[in-house]
Amino acid sequence: MKKISNLHKVDTLIVGAGASGCLVAAKSAGAGQNVLILEAGPERKLEDLFSSQIWARKLKWGGAHVEEEGNLKIGNAFNSGYGTGGSALHHFAVWPRLHANDFKVRDTYGVGLDWPFEYAELQPFYDRIQKEIGISGDASQETWRPPGDPYPMPALPVFPQGKIIARGFSERGMQTAPIPLAINSVPGNQRPACLFDGWCDAGCPTGALANPLVTYLPQALKAGCDIRHNATVTKILHNKPGTAVIGVEYVARDGSVHQVLADTVVLAAFAVQNARLLLASRSDKFP
Repeated sequence: MKKISNLHKVDTLIVGAGASGCLVAAKSAGAGQNVLILEAGPERKLEDLFSSQIWARKLKWGGAHVEEEGNLKIGNAFNSGYGTGGSALHHFAVWPRLHANDFKVRDTYGVGLDWPFEYAELQPFYDRIQKEIGISGDASQETWRPPGDPYPMPALPVFPQGKIIARGFSERGMQTAPIPLAINSVPGNQRPACLFDGWCDAGCPTGALANPLVTYLPQALKAGCDIRHNATVTKILHNKPGTAVIGVEYVARDGSVHQVLADTVVLAAFAVQNARLLLASRSDKFP
């Protein structure tokens, strides 16, 4: 591959155009920063989404392959996102809140590690994001729900199969409640109400489900953010002393290699890809 010197600089460089990347892009660009998103996958738009299980495979990193029994490659079932929207493009939008104990699993249960902050610190952000993107639910029925504002939209209807399950729990003395969903039960946030298409994991074609294509990405682009698709980041760049990250190197679709410098680099490429990228960025300072 031929390396192309392309050392222009931005304020904030974001690796990955999924839920986290688009959120950071919207807030950073909205604050007046020069923002660039590098996305390894292709560009996707709302009108590209179809209610089809075959199509759902195309949205995932493993690709669109449909194999006969016994021939399925392990990567084909990997649910990390690929393209604009990332994994949030094909998620079911189930958005419950973590409990206070979830942040203190070591202290409470003696396993794992405690988070470096508690639920109380995140509560204002839970309240804020549910207003920004819209969540449907009934907090009054969630007797186990930690403190926070009520959901901004009423719960979506419980269908017959859900009512049967709820009745079974009720007969055993257990409380149930509608699942909190980042799906419009009524029109709001310039998006329509859900029409119960039932193919959330294939990407919601109406925009009722709060995926990045209809939430933070449009905000980021309107504020001047730039996005490059088919740009696979291969290395994180640092300064000579190895004390600060200064940019990234990426491979474009045509095989050319580019470098971009930035004051801030945000890795938002899914847990596995973030770790892979860090491990792949070896240097004399980080062997």
